[in-house]
Amino acid sequence: MAARKLWASVSVLLSVSAVAEPQQQADKTSGAAPAVEEVVVTGYRGSLALALEEKREQSGVVDVIKAEDVAKFPDANLAESLQRLPGVVVARDGGEGRSISVRGLGPDYTRVRLNGLEAQTTSNGFEGINRSRGFDFNVFASELFNSLTVRKTPSAETEEGSLGATVDLQTARPFDNSGTQFAFSSKVSFNDLSEKTDPRFALLASDTFFDDTFGVLVSAAYSKSRKISQASHNLNWDRMSENGGWCDPANPAGVCFGQYPVGISYEQLRSTSIYHPRIPRLAQFAVENERLGITSALQWKPRAGTEVSLDLLYSRHEGLRQENLLTPIGLFRAQSQQGKPETIVREAEVRGNDLVYAVLDNVDLRAENSIFDFNTVFKQAGLTVKQELNDRWRAQLQLGGSDSDFDEPRETTLQVDRLNTDGFIYDFRDSQTRPRIVWGFDTTDPNNYYYGPAVPGFTGGATGPEIRLRPQGVENTFRQGALSVEFDLSQVWTLKGGINVRKYTFDSDSRRMTNERNIPALPAGVTVADLVHRFSGFEGFGVPAETATAWVVPDEQAYIDIFDIYGNTGVFALRRDVASARSNIYSVDEKDSAAYIQGDFNTEVFGLPTRGDIGVRFVRTDQDAVGFAEAGVNTQLLQVSRSYDDWLPAANVAFELSNDVLLRLAASRVMTRPPLAQLTPGGAVNVAGGTRTVNQGNPNLDPIEADAFDVGVEWYFAPESVVSLGFFYKDVKTYIATLRTTQPFNTLGIPEAVLAGTGVTPSDDFVFSRPVNSDGGPLRGFEFNVQMPLSFLPGWLQNFGVLGNYTHVSSDITYIVNPALPEGAPGRTAVLPLINLSKESANATLYYSQAGFEARVSAAYRDDYLRIVPGLNGQDADATKGSVYVDASLSYSFGGHYQISLEGQNLGDTYEHLYNDTRAERNEYYRNFGRQYTAGFRYSF
Repeated sequence: MAARKLWASVSVLLSVSAVAEPQQQADKTSGAAPAVEEVVVTGYRGSLALALEEKREQSGVVDVIKAEDVAKFPDANLAESLQRLPGVVVARDGGEGRSISVRGLGPDYTRVRLNGLEAQTTSNGFEGINRSRGFDFNVFASELFNSLTVRKTPSAETEEGSLGATVDLQTARPFDNSGTQFAFSSKVSFNDLSEKTDPRFALLASDTFFDDTFGVLVSAAYSKSRKISQASHNLNWDRMSENGGWCDPANPAGVCFGQYPVGISYEQLRSTSIYHPRIPRLAQFAVENERLGITSALQWKPRAGTEVSLDLLYSRHEGLRQENLLTPIGLFRAQSQQGKPETIVREAEVRGNDLVYAVLDNVDLRAENSIFDFNTVFKQAGLTVKQELNDRWRAQLQLGGSDSDFDEPRETTLQVDRLNTDGFIYDFRDSQTRPRIVWGFDTTDPNNYYYGPAVPGFTGGATGPEIRLRPQGVENTFRQGALSVEFDLSQVWTLKGGINVRKYTFDSDSRRMTNERNIPALPAGVTVADLVHRFSGFEGFGVPAETATAWVVPDEQAYIDIFDIYGNTGVFALRRDVASARSNIYSVDEKDSAAYIQGDFNTEVFGLPTRGDIGVRFVRTDQDAVGFAEAGVNTQLLQVSRSYDDWLPAANVAFELSNDVLLRLAASRVMTRPPLAQLTPGGAVNVAGGTRTVNQGNPNLDPIEADAFDVGVEWYFAPESVVSLGFFYKDVKTYIATLRTTQPFNTLGIPEAVLAGTGVTPSDDFVFSRPVNSDGGPLRGFEFNVQMPLSFLPGWLQNFGVLGNYTHVSSDITYIVNPALPEGAPGRTAVLPLINLSKESANATLYYSQAGFEARVSAAYRDDYLRIVPGLNGQDADATKGSVYVDASLSYSFGGHYQISLEGQNLGDTYEHLYNDTRAERNEYYRNFGRQYTAGFRYSF
């Protein structure tokens, strides 16, 4: 039905175009937008005016952000700049924007092009290493770019791969501004949580020669930031019965026989529907980022009608994250690791379905230091040749490629343990986000901790500290070429056609120790005190006085000096041929071949100036996926090849209902290829303490497809002003759901030998996940946008201006949340929103601009959104709480060349809040990154 609607819409648009064809006598430019008052404003207000002009001239639904000046972007982070646009929301990581969602569709559904070429970047963060198709915007400094364009409705000439939007990032070129251009800026930033001061520099030099027929541009940007994050962290919630349940006072063979808890019943103690926090704890993270970006562009016009552009881009992002944790590991481990079945509940309280308070004995605790040291090097080169063959024919050739190389040489976790601790208390009765946690011993005394081999439990199993070395890397490579031609068929029609070829390679690599539990003994004369140092933090976090904010953590340098942990010899030898490493060794090769034909028209329909485009795109995807299928000694390297075709029609029409009112209509079929990590024919078996998972790939996943429709009205009621309302609907045909079950490892069909050296048994429960194609569902919404200077106000008030937008999105996707149930059984499926979809989002900016002085304050809001469906242990989903971020800036330009500035980010000190289960909203993470203040100086001519 929806497909017929799509083709009917395209037919209507074709009919409209056919009606227009007899009107050849009309001048081709009659449908152009009426002349807009010349923009003479500069700075932030000037960038808004230029962006609005470009938006108005487009046939499709497009939003634009322009640089305020050369090497000067409105925000310090690209993703945070994009969030100012209608329908765009940001996911933050490490206190800065990392990825975006557009109209409720997450990073995997958004294509990003750098200088017209598709690109992919990978980084690391709190949500892990990016092994998807999503783009990590935090790799680049914003000063390298002069425009961002978000194309929400495609044309046939737009490369496929996006359900949400195609985002174009454009670096500066010398022909953007003829003559000599030079700019230098220096900034210093202060974070009020880390109390660190860091630098930021940017430089651009450009010139044109030989009557502006040849130009050279070079730009560079460098920045460093040091932040900390304080968090209360539960890692998720388990049912009372998970991992064998608590120590059973009715079991004569148990260590707590006859010792029933106070405050809860025996039935509640053994319940399958009451939840407790997996690891109630505090955590502090130190996050460092250092970025260097360099761009270069050459442009040449050897003769009239010919233009050659060469764009070069280099970026290096270095990151270091250090995590200091004190963890009650016994609460989420099975008997094989001396865990929950030996933990005695002395006193407890249940509220609703949550165990919000517990006094526990026999708890195993762990102090650990985790280090994530990584870097991303991105390189891109692109050549564009534009040629006017005659007054009716034009052609363009584009060739280029990019490499994004992510390397994490140090992913290290060091541990010391405190076994069988009595008197451990967690208390969420007053607050889940700032809990009371009593450890039952002096957490700062090294003599209270243990380092050594695994210690047997009271009733079987063993546990002990580990040393984990897990270096890994990801490489993304694009090679692509495109040839397009245009022919002015008449005064109304321009025909376009072209071919595109892209070759994409994704490689994931990993190395591991053979046995992370096989740690060396302490040398003679060395004690735990020689391995650790004192950590303290959480100033201002607001936890109760009894909650410890200081403890000892392993010292990395001590482990290097004493054990030579990075020597790659003996027990620390790193290998690719162990099961835990092989699970992250896989690759995907794709070759995408496409051709399109498109007609652009510009005419009058029923007396209304009308412009638009209509066409169809054909694309063939050839895919090869390689990964390891675990079978113990018979492990196999599998390769699965497949191909599929897509026909993607698209049409956009813009009617000028009057000199200042536009009506836009659009219809298209769109597709997104499956996430990369889900395409491996192998699987990943992972044991990290009490976290036990098996993730299976599916190389035969079909792409996600949708039919998309848009209608919008834009009223340009005054210079630099617009009020617009747009409605959009997407009929998502297919979706990719993750089936998640918890079951014993020995029921998964994987050889038990894979678990060698992990310390767990085949009978232990693992969370098993695998992706499958499933039914989609409708996505619908609307965007309201307003932008205007308040020039109608009296006196100095006329120098103010406002821009704001509001987006409402809803979707209904049927997820399989309990695949163990038969088809049609109650509870097997649940209807929930799309992952990453915020039902409501809004942005607002108030600015002032007069005589070189500029000021603005901005607020960005997004509603709650889902991150994972289904959730763990029968919970429906994992989600992130809605948030509001407030930023502000002041600047003053003087002397024609100079500017001083002051900026503030996250002025409201917004905390990031992740939770489990949409009904219970159990706290998973509650963390902050502090406010950021920046002072700067800029010189340009």
